[in-house]
Amino acid sequence: TDAIIASESIVDVSKLSMNEDQVVAVFQKVLTDYPQFFYLSRSCMLAYRSSGKEVRALILLYTDGTTTDEFDRRMRMKKSADRDIINQKIAALNSKVQSVVNTIFADYSDVIKEKMIYEHVVQTITYDHNAAANIDNYNLTVPHAFDIYGAAVEGKAVCEGYAKLFQYLCYAV
Repeated sequence: TDAIIASESIVDVSKLSMNEDQVVAVFQKVLTDYPQFFYLSRSCMLAYRSSGKEVRALILLYTDGTTTDEFDRRMRMKKSADRDIINQKIAALNSKVQSVVNTIFADYSDVIKEKMIYEHVVQTITYDHNAAANIDNYNLTVPHAFDIYGAAVEGKAVCEGYAKLFQYLCYAV
Protein backbone atom coordinates (compact mmCIF):
# COMPACT_ATOMS: atom_id res chain seq x y z
CA THR A 1 0.00 0.00 0.00
CA ASP A 2 2.92 2.37 0.62
CA ALA A 3 3.92 2.04 -3.03
CA ILE A 4 0.40 2.99 -4.13
CA ILE A 5 0.26 5.99 -1.81
CA ALA A 6 3.63 7.10 -3.21
CA SER A 7 2.27 6.59 -6.76
CA GLU A 8 5.05 4.13 -7.61
CA SER A 9 4.49 2.21 -10.80
CA ILE A 10 7.01 -0.59 -10.42
CA VAL A 11 6.95 -2.56 -7.18
CA ASP A 12 9.80 -5.00 -6.56
CA VAL A 13 8.33 -8.27 -5.31
CA SER A 14 11.37 -10.46 -6.08
CA LYS A 15 12.18 -11.13 -2.42
CA LEU A 16 8.70 -12.56 -1.88
CA SER A 17 9.27 -15.56 -4.20
CA MET A 18 5.70 -15.49 -5.46
CA ASN A 19 4.24 -16.91 -8.63
CA GLU A 20 1.85 -15.07 -10.93
CA ASP A 21 -1.34 -16.36 -9.28
CA GLN A 22 -0.14 -15.31 -5.83
CA VAL A 23 0.86 -11.79 -6.90
CA VAL A 24 -2.41 -11.25 -8.75
CA ALA A 25 -4.39 -12.56 -5.74
CA VAL A 26 -2.65 -10.08 -3.43
CA PHE A 27 -3.25 -7.27 -5.92
CA GLN A 28 -6.97 -8.13 -6.09
CA LYS A 29 -7.22 -8.22 -2.29
CA VAL A 30 -5.64 -4.76 -2.07
CA LEU A 31 -8.23 -3.43 -4.53
CA THR A 32 -10.99 -4.97 -2.41
CA ASP A 33 -9.67 -3.89 0.99
CA TYR A 34 -8.64 -0.35 0.05
CA PRO A 35 -11.48 1.33 -1.86
CA GLN A 36 -9.72 4.69 -1.47
CA PHE A 37 -7.30 3.53 -4.19
CA PHE A 38 -9.97 4.26 -6.82
CA TYR A 39 -7.25 5.70 -9.07
CA LEU A 40 -5.56 2.32 -9.44
CA SER A 41 -6.53 0.38 -12.55
CA ARG A 42 -8.17 -2.99 -11.99
CA SER A 43 -5.45 -4.55 -14.10
CA CYS A 44 -1.71 -4.74 -13.59
CA MET A 45 1.35 -6.04 -15.40
CA LEU A 46 3.99 -8.46 -14.18
CA ALA A 47 7.70 -8.70 -14.88
CA TYR A 48 9.35 -12.09 -14.47
CA ARG A 49 12.79 -13.38 -13.58
CA SER A 50 14.75 -14.81 -16.46
CA SER A 51 13.53 -18.29 -15.44
CA GLY A 52 10.04 -17.09 -16.33
CA LYS A 53 8.28 -18.53 -13.28
CA GLU A 54 8.87 -16.17 -10.37
CA VAL A 55 7.51 -12.68 -10.55
CA ARG A 56 10.17 -10.00 -10.24
CA ALA A 57 7.96 -6.90 -10.22
CA LEU A 58 4.36 -5.81 -10.12
CA ILE A 59 3.62 -2.93 -12.46
CA LEU A 60 0.76 -0.79 -11.22
CA LEU A 61 -1.35 1.18 -13.65
CA TYR A 62 -2.92 4.43 -12.47
CA THR A 63 -5.87 6.18 -14.04
CA ASP A 64 -7.04 9.78 -13.82
CA GLY A 65 -10.51 8.91 -15.13
CA THR A 66 -9.61 9.58 -18.75
CA THR A 67 -6.08 8.23 -19.26
CA THR A 68 -4.58 5.05 -17.84
CA ASP A 69 -0.85 4.37 -17.62
CA GLU A 70 0.60 2.21 -20.36
CA PHE A 71 3.99 0.47 -20.42
CA ASP A 72 5.85 -1.30 -23.18
CA ARG A 73 7.51 -4.72 -22.82
CA ARG A 74 10.68 -3.14 -21.46
CA MET A 75 8.69 -1.49 -18.65
CA ARG A 76 9.03 1.98 -20.15
CA MET A 77 6.02 4.21 -19.74
CA LYS A 78 4.28 4.91 -23.05
CA LYS A 79 1.33 6.87 -21.65
CA SER A 80 0.82 8.36 -18.20
CA ALA A 81 -2.27 9.28 -16.21
CA ASP A 82 -2.14 12.85 -14.94
CA ARG A 83 -0.93 12.60 -11.33
CA ASP A 84 -2.11 16.17 -10.59
CA ILE A 85 -5.67 15.20 -11.52
CA ILE A 86 -5.38 12.06 -9.39
CA ASN A 87 -4.13 14.10 -6.41
CA GLN A 88 -6.98 16.60 -6.84
CA LYS A 89 -9.48 13.75 -6.82
CA ILE A 90 -7.87 12.19 -3.75
CA ALA A 91 -8.12 15.54 -1.95
CA ALA A 92 -11.78 15.91 -2.95
CA LEU A 93 -12.55 12.40 -1.69
CA ASN A 94 -10.70 12.98 1.58
CA SER A 95 -12.62 16.22 2.11
CA LYS A 96 -16.00 14.52 1.55
CA VAL A 97 -15.09 11.63 3.83
CA GLN A 98 -13.84 13.95 6.56
CA SER A 99 -17.05 15.99 6.43
CA VAL A 100 -19.06 12.81 7.09
CA VAL A 101 -16.68 11.57 9.79
CA ASN A 102 -16.98 14.93 11.58
CA THR A 103 -20.73 14.39 12.03
CA ILE A 104 -20.29 11.05 13.81
CA PHE A 105 -19.13 11.25 17.40
CA ALA A 106 -16.81 8.64 18.90
CA ASP A 107 -19.14 7.92 21.83
CA TYR A 108 -21.98 6.79 19.54
CA SER A 109 -22.56 3.04 19.50
CA ASP A 110 -21.30 1.10 16.50
CA VAL A 111 -24.88 0.46 15.41
CA ILE A 112 -25.71 4.18 15.44
CA LYS A 113 -22.48 4.96 13.54
CA GLU A 114 -23.33 2.38 10.87
CA LYS A 115 -26.90 3.68 10.61
CA MET A 116 -25.66 7.24 10.16
CA ILE A 117 -23.22 6.11 7.46
CA TYR A 118 -25.96 4.12 5.74
CA GLU A 119 -28.30 7.13 5.78
CA HIS A 120 -25.59 9.38 4.37
CA VAL A 121 -24.85 6.95 1.56
CA VAL A 122 -28.46 6.40 0.47
CA GLN A 123 -29.36 10.09 0.76
CA THR A 124 -26.40 11.50 -1.18
CA ILE A 125 -25.96 9.06 -4.07
CA THR A 126 -28.12 8.63 -7.14
CA TYR A 127 -28.06 5.23 -8.79
CA ASP A 128 -26.35 5.41 -12.19
CA HIS A 129 -28.67 3.42 -14.45
CA ASN A 130 -26.67 4.39 -17.55
CA ALA A 131 -23.48 2.92 -16.11
CA ALA A 132 -25.27 -0.26 -15.08
CA ALA A 133 -26.73 -0.65 -18.58
CA ASN A 134 -23.30 -0.16 -20.17
CA ILE A 135 -21.25 -2.30 -17.80
CA ASP A 136 -19.14 -3.75 -20.63
CA ASN A 137 -17.75 -0.27 -21.35
CA TYR A 138 -17.68 1.14 -17.82
CA ASN A 139 -14.10 2.45 -18.00
CA LEU A 140 -14.86 4.41 -21.13
CA THR A 141 -18.30 5.84 -20.47
CA VAL A 142 -18.57 6.38 -16.72
CA PRO A 143 -15.14 6.02 -15.14
CA HIS A 144 -16.15 6.59 -11.52
CA ALA A 145 -19.60 4.99 -11.37
CA PHE A 146 -18.06 1.80 -9.99
CA ASP A 147 -15.83 3.32 -7.32
CA ILE A 148 -15.78 5.37 -4.17
CA TYR A 149 -15.02 8.64 -5.96
CA GLY A 150 -18.17 8.44 -8.05
CA ALA A 151 -20.23 7.73 -4.95
CA ALA A 152 -18.67 10.27 -2.58
CA VAL A 153 -17.70 13.18 -4.82
CA GLU A 154 -19.83 12.89 -7.94
CA GLY A 155 -22.88 11.59 -6.04
CA LYS A 156 -23.66 9.03 -8.72
CA ALA A 157 -22.72 5.35 -8.70
CA VAL A 158 -23.84 1.75 -9.11
CA CYS A 159 -24.03 -0.75 -6.24
CA GLU A 160 -20.27 -1.25 -6.20
CA GLY A 161 -19.69 2.47 -5.60
CA TYR A 162 -22.27 2.52 -2.80
CA ALA A 163 -20.63 -0.48 -1.13
CA LYS A 164 -17.11 0.93 -1.42
CA LEU A 165 -18.15 4.25 0.09
CA PHE A 166 -19.97 2.52 2.95
CA GLN A 167 -16.93 0.30 3.57
CA TYR A 168 -14.49 3.19 3.60
CA LEU A 169 -16.66 5.41 5.80
CA CYS A 170 -16.90 2.54 8.30
CA TYR A 171 -13.10 2.25 8.26
CA ALA A 172 -12.75 6.01 8.69
CA VAL A 173 -15.17 6.23 11.59
